[in-house]
Amino acid sequence: MENSSNSFFGEYRERIEGYIQNRLRLMQLQLTQKTANLSATLTWAILFAGMLFFLILSVSLMAGFYLGERWGSYWLGFACVAGIFLLKIIFLILFRKSIQRMVTNRVIESMLTPKTEDHAPEN
Repeated sequence: MENSSNSFFGEYRERIEGYIQNRLRLMQLQLTQKTANLSATLTWAILFAGMLFFLILSVSLMAGFYLGERWGSYWLGFACVAGIFLLKIIFLILFRKSIQRMVTNRVIESMLTPKTEDHAPEN
C-alpha cells in the first residue's frame, strides 16, 4: 500500500514540476514577446521623431524666410516662428504631468493587455 502511494505521489510530483516549468517558460516567452513589441514600437517612434524633426526644421526655416520677406525684416519673421515654438514649449511644460501619465498608462496597458490573436481558438 505504501509503495503504491509513493508512486502515486511521485507521479503527481513530476506532473506538477512539469506544469510549473511549462508555466514559467510560457511567462518567459510572453515577456519576451512584450519586450520585443515595445522595442519595435520605441524604435519606430524614434525614427519617426527624427524625420518629424527635420520636417519641422525645414518648415520653420521656410516660414521664417517667408514671413521675413513679407514683413521686410528677416529678424521679425524668425522671431515670430521662435515665438510659436516658445508657446508650444510653455504648453508642454504646463501639461507635462498629464502627458507623462498618458504615456505611462499606454505603455502599461500595452504590456498587460493580451492581444486578441494571442488567445484566439485554433480551428
